Amino acid sequence: MAKALIAALIPVIFTIMFGFFSGYIKSFDKKVPAILNMVVMNYALPLSLFFALNQMPKEKIFANWRIVMWEFVMMVGWWFGVYFFSKYVLRSSTILSIIRALALSTPAILFVGPALLTPLFPGNAAIAISIGGLMLNAVQLPLTMLALTLATIKKTDNLLVNVGQVVINGLKKPVIVGAFVGLVTALLGWRLPALAAPTFEELGKAAAGLGLFSIGLILWFNKPSFSGIVWFDVIVKELVMPLSVMVIMMLCGESRMFINEMTMTMMISQMIFPTIFSQQYGEGEQEMPSAMFLTTIGSFFALMCFIILRGISL
Repeated sequence: MAKALIAALIPVIFTIMFGFFSGYIKSFDKKVPAILNMVVMNYALPLSLFFALNQMPKEKIFANWRIVMWEFVMMVGWWFGVYFFSKYVLRSSTILSIIRALALSTPAILFVGPALLTPLFPGNAAIAISIGGLMLNAVQLPLTMLALTLATIKKTDNLLVNVGQVVINGLKKPVIVGAFVGLVTALLGWRLPALAAPTFEELGKAAAGLGLFSIGLILWFNKPSFSGIVWFDVIVKELVMPLSVMVIMMLCGESRMFINEMTMTMMISQMIFPTIFSQQYGEGEQEMPSAMFLTTIGSFFALMCFIILRGISL
């Protein structure tokens, strides 16, 4: 088991640290992570998700409806929970509370998931990652962008036009289109030939590798701080949130393996989008990259402890 655990986690850690090291030796400038993320989100990942869903038997898709339900409940429920706690208990600004809600409720499943979850849960990882990507791009990001728009909109602006544009932009994202087309073709039985598998598998590896490398670069360019609020973010993201998910699912009578998969999914470190929003809106500019740095490190220790304590076999 120790060898299997190392085999699952070391590639993730090494790729992130390699990206961090490349920033240290000044191989790239600050513009490169944005370019890498564009390649991942607009090209490699959409095609990879499309093929993964396209090849999935429709019986299996219907059988995994619980993944859709639980990921929606967990991600949206925690978004609102963190927002209200940050706004009314921590007394943070509306903008910062919105950004923090996205940071703590959304795991980096599109970047870390393919490299980490696939060897742990080969049967369900593809659909869990695909649904997580849909939830992020079709629900979490539009919800966050809509909330930010409402928080910053001027009374003279056209509210309906602004809200409509946010929704349209969210639905036009390549990740959503790729996953949606893959899902529809799978349900219709229009599968691509198996001969295409090696090509799309390479795209999947590229998406995972570039995404992890980009995280390492971002961590280098945004030097972390270790303030109280940053540690609060880390504790909530890596401990409070996953444990609450596990307890609720246990009370609902879900299977042990399914609980493990969903808990580990939510234990993955936070996405890069809160860092982007914090720079765009000028709030939480130090907190977000610092929290991402610590949750990236903390998630590995948390995942290893969880795997050992729950007796997950690889």
